[in-house]
Amino acid sequence: MNSKFKFITYKIDTMHFNMHKNVNLLLLNQSFDPEAFKVNISFRNPIFAQKENVYIAGMEFDIILPVKIENSDEIINLIDVKLGIAGAFQTESGRLSNDIEENFIKIHTHALLVPFARSAITTIISTSGLGNFLLPLFNIHELAKAAAKDLIVEELKA
Repeated sequence: MNSKFKFITYKIDTMHFNMHKNVNLLLLNQSFDPEAFKVNISFRNPIFAQKENVYIAGMEFDIILPVKIENSDEIINLIDVKLGIAGAFQTESGRLSNDIEENFIKIHTHALLVPFARSAITTIISTSGLGNFLLPLFNIHELAKAAAKDLIVEELKA
């Protein structure tokens, strides 16, 4: 069975990792509770590239681990991770109808990208010396659905 809509590829197009530089942190040998990490996800406006019959969807992940400094009221971000991902989705028949763009392009394409972003984020944090880490679960469908009303499908003309 051939689909008229295909996921072609994805790319991690932004990756930034910063850890607070501190001797006590360097000597720390423990994992952090995944729930302590604060995750913000934003969605890029999808793009339809007319010449290639390709939709491009993307999202940004911002992850921080805020911690309180001992004997102080100061809170610092122990780590700060930023990751951007984009995916290409090809259609055989040109630009899709508004209904399909609203329900599929603005919502479901992002959900298809999450496992790749999750893997990259998990790998960079886990291999940074902070111990095992798994990005907490979230309902990407509901997040994308809420964001969809503000997204506009942009068009790149041939």
